[in-house]
Amino acid sequence: MKCECGKVGKSVAGFSVHQKHCKTHQDMAPVNAVPSVAENLKKFEQEDDEMATMVPKKWRAIVDEKLGKDFDLRVEDSSEGNFILYFILPSRIDRRVGDKSGRDTSTGLIRRASATGDVELWATKIAANIRKTFTHFSPNKETVKA
Repeated sequence: MKCECGKVGKSVAGFSVHQKHCKTHQDMAPVNAVPSVAENLKKFEQEDDEMATMVPKKWRAIVDEKLGKDFDLRVEDSSEGNFILYFILPSRIDRRVGDKSGRDTSTGLIRRASATGDVELWATKIAANIRKTFTHFSPNKETVKA
């Protein structure tokens, strides 16, 4: 692959290895770089609550019923009209081991054709996962680690 500066470099995933080291292209990112969940959460935390208001009321009602009203939700467009739904757990529920910076988060792919069913499916799976650590977990009730 030929770099814009005229040098030829090996191509990896559509991105010239030379470009990675070329002073002219140090600020360039790979063409198909995908932000990590942590990067997306940082972005969400920096934005105001606008993203939370974009969550459909039906989705919010399902999450309130299955998980509780203290779970935050963020939605992001994904490929081909689907969505990524971020379930941000309340601070009283933290399943992580080790570094506890930020908030515990689960994500689910929500397909446009079966959106409410997918939200219900992910909320049920997340509740089951939480019960592995917090055996007495129940929506809208105080959770005590077992």
